[in-house]
Amino acid sequence: MNRFASCFYRLILIGVIVILSSFQVYHPLKMSTCVVREVPNGLFVRVKLFADDFQERLNEISSRKINFENGIQSYENKAVTSYLNHHLQFQFNGDAQKNLDIKSTLIESKLIVNVEFYLALTQETEVNVLKMRNDIMCEVFDNQRNVVVVNWGENTRKINFTKTKTSESIFWK
Repeated sequence: MNRFASCFYRLILIGVIVILSSFQVYHPLKMSTCVVREVPNGLFVRVKLFADDFQERLNEISSRKINFENGIQSYENKAVTSYLNHHLQFQFNGDAQKNLDIKSTLIESKLIVNVEFYLALTQETEVNVLKMRNDIMCEVFDNQRNVVVVNWGENTRKINFTKTKTSESIFWK
C-alpha cells in the first residue's frame, strides 16, 4: 500500500471522529488504529482508540476509577499499559513476546486516546518475521475492528484484525 492510501485511511478516521465529536453522541463505530513504524533499533507504535469505550472497559477491570477527562494520571497510565500489553503483542523471528514501553498517553479530544510506545530491538536483530496479535476491545464488542498499518523500510502492510482474526504474521526476505 502506498503512502496515499495510508493517508486516505487516516483522513477517513479523522473525518468520522470530527463528525462524531461535533454531535457528541454515541458512536456506532467500534475501531482502533495502530501505526507501526521501523525506527533505529526498534519500532515506534501509535495506537488510537475511542476514549469513552476504552475508559469504560478499564473501569470494568481496574481497581481504581479511570477518568480521562482530567488528563492521564500515573495509575491510569499503568492501567493503559497493562491492558495494551495483554491485548497488543509483537513477536520477532519467533522469539519471546516484547512488552510495550509506553512513552506517552494523551487525550487528543474528548473522544480519542492516543498511546505511543517504543519496542527496542538489539542492533544485531534482522527481522524476517513479525507476528502480531491485536484483540483490543474485542472482548467487549463483537463488531470491533482494529486496523494496523506496518511501515517497515520500503514495505507497507495494512492488516484488519477482528474478534475472529486476532493474529497475523508478516514475512520479509
